[in-house]
Amino acid sequence: MVPTPPSARLLISMSAELSTKANAPATQPPLTWENALLSALALSKSQNGGTAKVSMTCFPKQNLCSFAVLFKMQDGMDAMIRFTKDASGLLVQKGFCDFDRFGDTRTCIDWDTAETHREWRNPQGDWVKVGDR
Repeated sequence: MVPTPPSARLLISMSAELSTKANAPATQPPLTWENALLSALALSKSQNGGTAKVSMTCFPKQNLCSFAVLFKMQDGMDAMIRFTKDASGLLVQKGFCDFDRFGDTRTCIDWDTAETHREWRNPQGDWVKVGDR
């Protein structure tokens, strides 16, 4: 049996841990999208020699572009935090995804709704939504 990747909810809680600074008070502030994104950038930088591993993909037919920060979680599994903007610059989606050990399936969670879904990489290399959970 193939082990399942950690849940995207674990990624959210991990980001909260990352956002705590050494001199911060013991009580953590509420996790916001902004500090989760900054934490992911800092983690990616620390894992990639000082330069965050980022990706941008645009979908001209939908007038959308997605930006992702990629990093590894504590258990070594790949993950990303991403957001999507429309052509006018309006933020239309934000969330987290964690990848399976082969890198061809990912489980994603929407930041605002907490809905999860899975995506597979098709033979053309595109990510396709395959179902809700």
